[in-house]
Amino acid sequence: MNKYRVTAEQLIDKLGIAIEQCLAIIEQDIASDITEDKMHNVLKGKRMAAEDAIFYAKEIDRLEVELSGEAKEEEIEEDKSIPLKRYTKK
Repeated sequence: MNKYRVTAEQLIDKLGIAIEQCLAIIEQDIASDITEDKMHNVLKGKRMAAEDAIFYAKEIDRLEVELSGEAKEEEIEEDKSIPLKRYTKK
């Protein structure tokens, strides 16, 4: 688990950098003299960067919860909310 913990912590740092890069892409100004098809591609790229930033942020949250040990408590609560799930795991 120690190697996993170190790797997960490094991954959290790197994903933070990736989020900043995605936000930089979104913030870039769009030239006013580009063609319509290029404008479409630029907007598509910005949308993809936004989706990636959201994904990375959620992944960071998931890893942080996993490293803190709170994930096991969430699984227990989830089992209580769906009784059938408790019985199917056996």
